[in-house]
Amino acid sequence: EKLPYIDLFSTFDDPYRHQPQGSLCQKASQILCQNSFALERLRSDFPTKTHLFLPPLELGEHVYQDSRHKLRLPKKFPDKVMGYIGSFGSLGFDLPLFERFVRELPDWGFILMGRTDREGQQSLNRLRSYANFFYEPWAPRELTRAAWKQLDVSLLLYRRLSSQDGAFPTKVSESLYFGTPCVATSVPKTADLEGFCPRESQPEALLDAAIRTASTPPEQVEQVFQHFANESDPLRYLHRAAEILQATKSLNQNSG
Repeated sequence: EKLPYIDLFSTFDDPYRHQPQGSLCQKASQILCQNSFALERLRSDFPTKTHLFLPPLELGEHVYQDSRHKLRLPKKFPDKVMGYIGSFGSLGFDLPLFERFVRELPDWGFILMGRTDREGQQSLNRLRSYANFFYEPWAPRELTRAAWKQLDVSLLLYRRLSSQDGAFPTKVSESLYFGTPCVATSVPKTADLEGFCPRESQPEALLDAAIRTASTPPEQVEQVFQHFANESDPLRYLHRAAEILQATKSLNQNSG
């Protein structure tokens, strides 16, 4: 904030951390937001220099090339599986809702894989009593292929959390990369999934949507993946940012 000028300010997950009146927003030549919620919040003050840029995400076989990690599911585990691969803190991930899925859909298997907090561990202790639930501890991203391959539906059961209102759920891109469709809770973090993945605010509607989503045609999943993969491509991100910045500098030079 003490710099004499700022070319690009890429907002963080927390859209309230830096107010429009603050130095970062005021000094920045261009502001890049991760989702539409943050975009609308800042665009009202800076209509010409605020842009939507989904966070860059590297995907491809070179990322998930390590296949040493095996997922050994229990015997008689259901063939149809839903779940979530990634950290799931109790504040940002709706574990009670996840438990409802496990309880009300006994013919489905459910997987969680990743880190959690103390409250999350308490939820895991309850979930372990269900025969259709399986937990795998955290593993590096390159070792998650086996887990992703098990999922028929990815459950993005995020809770409303102010520090994540400006974030984009990159898990949707990972999931779609492996051909797995997603459903999501309706919170600011998932706003940009509207029209691409079912978003629901009521548990009953989300349960129904998850079951229907498992039958999504592969070509439709691929189409949605290509959309988000293109938007999150790191090179495209850099090129777009450079173009916007260069256009701004050219405009300023001509005005001068």
